[in-house]
Amino acid sequence: MLHTFGDLGRVRVGAAMFFFGAAFFTAPCVAISAQMRRIEGPDHVLSYVQMLSAAIGVLAIQIPGTLWLAISYRHDVSPSVIVTLNDVSWFFLLGAVGSAVVQNLSIAICVLGSDGKVYPRWLGYANFWLATGLMPGVLIPFFKHGAFAWNGLLGFWIVALAFFAWVFLMWTYTVKAINQASPG
Repeated sequence: MLHTFGDLGRVRVGAAMFFFGAAFFTAPCVAISAQMRRIEGPDHVLSYVQMLSAAIGVLAIQIPGTLWLAISYRHDVSPSVIVTLNDVSWFFLLGAVGSAVVQNLSIAICVLGSDGKVYPRWLGYANFWLATGLMPGVLIPFFKHGAFAWNGLLGFWIVALAFFAWVFLMWTYTVKAINQASPG
């Protein structure tokens, strides 16, 4: 059935999956917060910071999906409107890194202040470095071409690499921490 949609249908399906799939990002982030609370004890401010930053990050993923759906919804839209909405989508996805940086920093501070029993201490340093890797995303509105553009080496690839490295590391070590804390 999807082959009858053509390119526009595939864009809609992909954007809808992007929009809907972003919500699934919350569960692992709540699990990270739970492990951070184990480290922090009764004063778990950093775990709240991480969780709220993750919720904002979900919006930074859902908003581009929504805009891409809006772009594909009408056939008679001016090409300049399409280009502008697409730019806004990429600015959200790659440029709205502030919440992700705060998320990484809260994890880093929490882990580095711990005894290393929940998360290994090197993971705290990794979160500092990965936050640094996200920072080029802030520059994409200033560059249309080159390494800092939304599709450039630093503006896209380094930001994406930092994000997916963070996903892999944090989710892997969160599962280990959960299994370690579980009886039996």
